Amino acid sequence: MHFKLLIQELESSDEYKIWKENHQNYFLAHIFNVDQGSSWQIGYSDGEKASTFTLNPISVEDSDELNKRPDVKVLPFDIDKLTLTYEKAMELFDGLLKEKYAQEQIFKKIIIIQNVDNKEVYNITGLTHTFKTLNVKIDMQGNILEDSLVALMEQ
Repeated sequence: MHFKLLIQELESSDEYKIWKENHQNYFLAHIFNVDQGSSWQIGYSDGEKASTFTLNPISVEDSDELNKRPDVKVLPFDIDKLTLTYEKAMELFDGLLKEKYAQEQIFKKIIIIQNVDNKEVYNITGLTHTFKTLNVKIDMQGNILEDSLVALMEQ
């Protein structure tokens, strides 16, 4: 997956240029996908609000507020620091799943590439058939920074 090319394609489009005229303070905040079958989304933010672009065809959706915890600050995502490939990140996620969470079966993955604590990371959440979420954060050197398995509902 060539994310730099996706962003270059988006930022050279008329739709983006028109949007940018009214969103001068916005910065690249994330790249998002729910499973690989769907289109990647590219998000921009000013720290308080967000706009998300979908590609093919290009469309934009503005949000009045960010869906985040109050203590979390949205940071600019530096596409030039995206050195770990999507394929390698998925390989690391699947390896951790097999090694540490072998009893769980993932039926859907949510992938967000973003800046967390001043580090560009793959923030991958897997939804399981047993109503749990496996969240894994992987940095650009391929290190698994954290992983957690949490039940969505109490038994």
